[in-house]
Amino acid sequence: LADGLGSAVPDDATVVMVVGPKEPFSPEEATSLERYIDRKGRVLLALDPESGQTFDNLLNHLGLKLSTTMLAHDQIYATRTFQTSDRVNLISANYSSHVAVTTLSKYGRRLPVVFPTVGSLDNGTEPGGLVNRRFTIHADSKTWNDANGNFEFDSGTEVRRAYELAAVVTKRTASAVLPEEEGRAVVLADSDGLTDLAVRNQGNAAMFVDAVRWLGGEESISGRINNEEDVPIVHTRKQDLGWFYGSVVFAPALVVGFGLLFTRGSRKARKAPTKRPPSTADTAAPNNVVAQQEDSQ
Repeated sequence: LADGLGSAVPDDATVVMVVGPKEPFSPEEATSLERYIDRKGRVLLALDPESGQTFDNLLNHLGLKLSTTMLAHDQIYATRTFQTSDRVNLISANYSSHVAVTTLSKYGRRLPVVFPTVGSLDNGTEPGGLVNRRFTIHADSKTWNDANGNFEFDSGTEVRRAYELAAVVTKRTASAVLPEEEGRAVVLADSDGLTDLAVRNQGNAAMFVDAVRWLGGEESISGRINNEEDVPIVHTRKQDLGWFYGSVVFAPALVVGFGLLFTRGSRKARKAPTKRPPSTADTAAPNNVVAQQEDSQ
């Protein structure tokens, strides 16, 4: 505030990141970020539903709203304590085709992303200007909003559906034509997806890197991951059985078969008689016999 950040974001700021805010934005802070986005600024908002804050004074400017009700799933979740409370550690691999999630969905790999204690996003009031909103990460269709926090699905008050977990927003003026002339924002419904523990997961790391690249206008290099760590090769049970029998039975049998064919061919070559060219004595014998017969006659 002493440097004037309460009234304006510095002009040389490439990307502004707001990660896990615990208190609502003051009117001055929200207005400062709104002005920054309107003048082609780039913002990453990773919100924390556990704070109980919906941050309406900023999300209204982007045409979004945040629900702080925790989402849960009784089949697809990350296990930490082996209790039913783990069901709020949501896992998702459902993505749109937006460039901000290129790596997550590239070539059909579908890297999973972990969102511990995540809320949900939805369309809010229509903001002014030319605003384009797109949800990029979706929860599984059997996810429910755990309204009473008992980690069990209650059909009377809770709903299973594919809740929205992340969104991208572009905002431009009528005269803006090029991508660099638009304001951009990435909004995550859970800041815990960017913690040190979460980004150890390759999907979470890719989500963050591609989001920053898109915000910085470097989406042309999205999808590239430089990682020197060896990635384990995972097979299904049938594939493991195939590799086992192939290496223990079929490969040795193939070697033995080639060996037998080679040795049999060598033996036949040694046993075959060699044809000796006829000598002069052999060719002269028949003529002598004929001459003796003529003399006797």
